Amino acid sequence: EGQEAPPLGGHRGSRAQSQGPQRQGARPGRPEAAVGVGAG
Repeated sequence: EGQEAPPLGGHRGSRAQSQGPQRQGARPGRPEAAVGVGAG
């Protein structure tokens, strides 16, 4: 239980947070800013 608890919780949390707010926040924020500045 000691070896199966840290990897499952650490791996799942690190992956969900890295692919969630970081990927979704950097993707829409970067292209939107470039399109707005170029069109403006």
